[in-house]
Amino acid sequence: MEMEQAKNETIINYIAYLRDISRKIGTKTDFAKIFTNALKRRGMGSYVIPISNSQEFKVVSEDTVDIRRNSRLYEALLKIYPTLEKYSDKKLFLGVGGVFGQRKYAGPFLVAECEIEAYKGSGFSLYIDVSSSVLNYDLISKLLDKKRVVADDEEEYVDPELEKEIEAISDIEDKLSVISGISELLEFGQKAFKLLQDSLNDFKDIFDVSKTCLINLPENDTLHSKDFEDHEWIDRLDFLYKSSKILFLNEGYLFMAQVPNEISTYQSLSRLIDEVRKNESFENRVLEKLLNGSFFSDIQRTEYEPEEFENISTVIEKLMPIPLSPAQVRALQNAFSHDMSYIQGPPGTGKSHTISAMVLAAILTGRKVFVVSQKPPAVKVVKEKVEGVLKDNDSNLKILPLIYFDKQTKADLKDSLKSLLNEYSNPYYLESRIKTIRTKKQEIENQLQSKITDLNRIQNEYEESLRKQKHFINLSNELQKMKDKFRYAYNYDLSKEVLANVSDDNLKKISKLSVLARKLDNISENRVTILYKINLGKVVMKISPVKLSGRVILNILKRRIFHQFLQDIINVGSLNLSIRRTTIKDPAFLQEEISRIKKELWDLKRHYIVLENQVRILEGIRTSREQIEYFSKLLSYKKPTLIKEYQSYIDWEKILEVFPVWISEIRNLTEILPVKANMFDLVVVDEASQVNLAEIIPAFYRGKKICIVGDHKQLNLNATGLDFLISKNLDRLTWEKYRPNNLTYQEARAKQLTVTTSSILDFIMQDERALALPRTMLDEHFRSLPALAKFNNEKFYEGKLKIMTETPEKISLTCFFPIKVNGRRQSDKTVIEEAEKVIEIITELIKYRKCKDFELHHLVPKDFTIGVVSFIRNQVELIKDLIYETFDPDTTGKHDIITGTPEELQGHERDIMILSLALDESSSRSSTFYENKNRFNVATSRAKYVTFVVYSSVPDNFALTRAYFSNFGFEPNVFGSTEQQKFTSPIVWKLDLMAMESEFEKIVFKYLNEYIQGRKEVSELKIFNQVKSCGKRLDFVVYNPRNGHYVAVEVDGVHHFVEDGRNYSESHIERMEMLRRAGWKIINTPYYKWYNHGWLDENSEILKREIERIYKELDKSLGIRID
Repeated sequence: MEMEQAKNETIINYIAYLRDISRKIGTKTDFAKIFTNALKRRGMGSYVIPISNSQEFKVVSEDTVDIRRNSRLYEALLKIYPTLEKYSDKKLFLGVGGVFGQRKYAGPFLVAECEIEAYKGSGFSLYIDVSSSVLNYDLISKLLDKKRVVADDEEEYVDPELEKEIEAISDIEDKLSVISGISELLEFGQKAFKLLQDSLNDFKDIFDVSKTCLINLPENDTLHSKDFEDHEWIDRLDFLYKSSKILFLNEGYLFMAQVPNEISTYQSLSRLIDEVRKNESFENRVLEKLLNGSFFSDIQRTEYEPEEFENISTVIEKLMPIPLSPAQVRALQNAFSHDMSYIQGPPGTGKSHTISAMVLAAILTGRKVFVVSQKPPAVKVVKEKVEGVLKDNDSNLKILPLIYFDKQTKADLKDSLKSLLNEYSNPYYLESRIKTIRTKKQEIENQLQSKITDLNRIQNEYEESLRKQKHFINLSNELQKMKDKFRYAYNYDLSKEVLANVSDDNLKKISKLSVLARKLDNISENRVTILYKINLGKVVMKISPVKLSGRVILNILKRRIFHQFLQDIINVGSLNLSIRRTTIKDPAFLQEEISRIKKELWDLKRHYIVLENQVRILEGIRTSREQIEYFSKLLSYKKPTLIKEYQSYIDWEKILEVFPVWISEIRNLTEILPVKANMFDLVVVDEASQVNLAEIIPAFYRGKKICIVGDHKQLNLNATGLDFLISKNLDRLTWEKYRPNNLTYQEARAKQLTVTTSSILDFIMQDERALALPRTMLDEHFRSLPALAKFNNEKFYEGKLKIMTETPEKISLTCFFPIKVNGRRQSDKTVIEEAEKVIEIITELIKYRKCKDFELHHLVPKDFTIGVVSFIRNQVELIKDLIYETFDPDTTGKHDIITGTPEELQGHERDIMILSLALDESSSRSSTFYENKNRFNVATSRAKYVTFVVYSSVPDNFALTRAYFSNFGFEPNVFGSTEQQKFTSPIVWKLDLMAMESEFEKIVFKYLNEYIQGRKEVSELKIFNQVKSCGKRLDFVVYNPRNGHYVAVEVDGVHHFVEDGRNYSESHIERMEMLRRAGWKIINTPYYKWYNHGWLDENSEILKREIERIYKELDKSLGIRID
């Protein structure tokens, strides 16, 4: 018992550490840029609104402010209110105090969250969450001397200055925690600044220019009190920003910014600690297992449930309404049958498709699944994919059984729930609808079962056909060996006509005679035995289909191999009879039947899951109407205290029965879900390499099982920018404050337990933990053109990915275009010439669909999307500014232009990517950063169709970058390289007659070539052989360049029956399905239609029909019409 309490306390201490440090991590929102952005983009100055007029900013309670209509403050808020309502990632904040100056500093000192509500005819009401008040650690970090960052290996030493900084910040945090009202918070800004100024040397030279402290203005700056009050707000900011000194202004203001994850993380962890203490135990087994494995070195093993494995496997086979690869099937099986699992998803391999399949499987099995990510695109695409399957345009029931939570969806969800409850307020009508849908569902279920039975029957016939084909080939090979033996051993050619005379009757007679022949071969020869053998030979010749001359028979008798000869006749006759009796159902017909039934099954499965959802929702209305009404009301609240209170009134088990699937960004969790253990059967986290431990633990606490989706070969947390320099020192001291299980900070870092260096993916993959999680690597790449994908596959994934875009119309398309500029790297690491070239490229592409001599190919959509990536943060900001100045919002929106570092663009894809290297010949010392494999992998794998690289120079020691250029046939640093060098695809298909592996291939090629020659007037068809596509080898590919159509011709001969140890039919079917997922049309031609006691000649009716079928299929697949 004491041990359990100790473990529980250790976990609580660890969560307390996570909670405290979560507010000290540098936010990606970067509040320090709120004002600089307003200054750069003067039109956005209204995003920062002063509240100096106390009559307009009327505090009516400790946490509420009223803003009257027609006031300047109201008019300013009115401009940003639509944006706040429309975009869930935007929020209103109260800033208290600010630090400005030296064209470097401009940001709020203290920050608190706000919620805004509009009241018709009266104005706005602001709720200010005083408890969320926090120091702007980003700004303070920049103000403090960064030279005093403590090295990781200095475990016992703490810099005295750093200790003073931590004590001062902690003092402010303690005082902030007891502030209870808005007025008190507004007054605290100047007090907090004074505390830091009195304690820290770095703050002593900051001048307080608040109205009460104007005497502290530096002499070389001129600003009079009257001037200061009369200036427009944006001009006042401009003056403060450009001051040669650093200035502090104690003033309150409202501003709109992106919501930082850290605020909601702090709230979630606080609630989790309360939950654990209230229950006096840590009630989530899987999370407890993870943590105990780290703190107590307990041997932890993943738990496996075989019944769940069988259950999910059955659902995937019979009811899954979307196609899955074998790797995706394994991923789902692991996720539902193990308490922990990991899915590695390299770029473009269908992570979102896999997660969507998990969601659909949950609906079909009645499981509750929670999908979370730090990145909005990751969860949004899952929501859209699932909606695409579940939408029922024929039904009045529009609501889906999933909660996708952001502000806009919150409002829509509330309206949908209200409409739904009103629609089915009449219980008799509700029962009638439930009965109707159940009846439809049963009808679909019956049809499904019937179609599945038909499919299984035909698939069995197809597999039997494949087995018989293999058997036929084996028999034919054995027969050919026997023919060869007769030719060389007995000087006799076994013709088709001879073999046609073989019967069971004469083989039985010969078999009896062979017993006597054995005896005769073994006795000594004399006149009697020789005569006996001769007579026996004559008898055999009368009944044997093989007629040998007397001289040959005499030779056989002399050699005493008469018994062997008779046995050979029996063997060859038996082989021939087996071949004649082998009846093979036409595999082409069976394939067509399978395709037809599968298409019908997809439609039925989609219909079934829609009806399943509808029944669940309507039954939920019948049994849990009151709880749904409570939930609907919860969606009206914005104040965290009211949300938390109202959450406690709801029976969440009933809500989750109606809505079993929830999808959300991690930062939104506290707004809608309580912190309760084991609410969900499965929690799935996407882009796990960028989710820190503080963020994910509250989400995992809500699940019985966890599935981690990410890629350890892309950027992890250590690389993605939790690089707030003081935070690692704060991290150290915060850890020492709690010291869970008495681990030192260095030990905690080694165990991947610290927030600032470890993601959840780092945590679960740490060697020392040795969890041996079931791991699945998704291996089918669908995103990029094959030439683009080939580089990343070979350099970062050991060639294990199957490039599903490897098709004839894509392999040779120009997809890489380097442009060299005459630029120099500035002191801030920007290259202005590159940034300007990026704008020029975007402009030309939008106007003309071309850049220089490169014209966008036909696969690039009309309204193509554009991304710009650079390894250097300042280069990104420079390009962002130029884009803002050059293009209007409609243009950037139409082309969905995004700009960022690899860290920011991980999880994103665009049709066209532009990479600005921001290097020159003096940048050789940057190679370690640039050529980090994970970073380079992300930077070069975002494009679907085209990548432009804008560069000034590539230093000689940048080996990976140079390999990237050479992959496409380019040598960097040749000025005007796009004129002097040409794109060379790293993938080359050709026709190589010497590469044909069998006589069968050569014969089939003869007829394919005749087909191509016969279609010359219609189209210049191309043929390739021994083509590698999707990780498989195709015998022949015929391509029509005029329309881009293509087809594979597969020769099902001897060499195709050797496949990785599995039975042929299983391997063959899996191969065909994978190629079809990649869009291939395939014509299979079986061996038995070309060979029977030798290759069939052109007069054979069997061969004629097969060639006619192949030609007809080729015309259809290649889009060729013969009049």
